[in-house]
Amino acid sequence: MADLLTLLNNDTAIRAASRGTISDMPRLVITGTGEPLQTAVSGFETIHLSAIMVDNKNGWDAANYQWVVPETGTYEVNGKLRLADGDYSSLSYGLGMDTANQDGPTFFWGQGAKNRQGLFNSRIMNLTQGARLRLFAYIDSATPVGISGAEMNAVRIA
Repeated sequence: MADLLTLLNNDTAIRAASRGTISDMPRLVITGTGEPLQTAVSGFETIHLSAIMVDNKNGWDAANYQWVVPETGTYEVNGKLRLADGDYSSLSYGLGMDTANQDGPTFFWGQGAKNRQGLFNSRIMNLTQGARLRLFAYIDSATPVGISGAEMNAVRIA
């Protein structure tokens, strides 16, 4: 019986310690909304996010729309992008979260159609303290395209 009681006490202690550690991990949830939030032109462009919902380590650089990573570690990073309603049948567009404009295996591409268009991109990233993470899009259009909503969130998982 003592062995079972010891195991239960250890399990309770481990769970309590984990909750404290997990809740202190760096977290960011930031959104941008409006009609339009911004107008994107052809090429890569940083998305203008400004409504901070959670930033428990105060790493958001509002002037540059970037999150300064507070701790080195492994992060789950998610990005969302919603284009203003319209006919985008011939439009290609993409969404990424990174420290620099880049197309690659983790950059998510979408193909336009009529009415509502949006993208979601989720990644696991190894980030170093001081790196600057941002949400960016590539719009393949000579005509400006409205972005009506966007969100980026990041949480350190290890």
